[in-house]
Amino acid sequence: MKFDPDEEWGTTAIARYLDTSVVYADQLTKKPGFPEPFMKGSFRKWRAQDIVDWDAQRGHAKIKNRAPLRAYHRATAQEREANRRAAHYRHERGEALRALNRAGMSAADLAAITGLSPATVYTLMNQENA
Repeated sequence: MKFDPDEEWGTTAIARYLDTSVVYADQLTKKPGFPEPFMKGSFRKWRAQDIVDWDAQRGHAKIKNRAPLRAYHRATAQEREANRRAAHYRHERGEALRALNRAGMSAADLAAITGLSPATVYTLMNQENA
């Protein structure tokens, strides 16, 4: 696809070029120093070349591929959620083991029943109630 410098861009096209959200692109269009729009009907439009020049001038020339960065942030968010769920599960499992221990079962009996190692059962039973 060939770049047409005289193409008319709206906020959505600007967001796509800058690889940002439409809301953020709209905020940028209202900042001082952003190219002046022209009206086409009731819509604000910009010349594509003006946006490309503005982006280069501000020192943030378009990063060609931000996908790895977005994938990293998505992965870290997923990891945080997985860690939160694992911590919750460990807490619940520890609560259950402590209750069984209070009912008279030994750590060795609990290890045999649950299939966990005695060290794991002991660790879970002795965790603080967080």
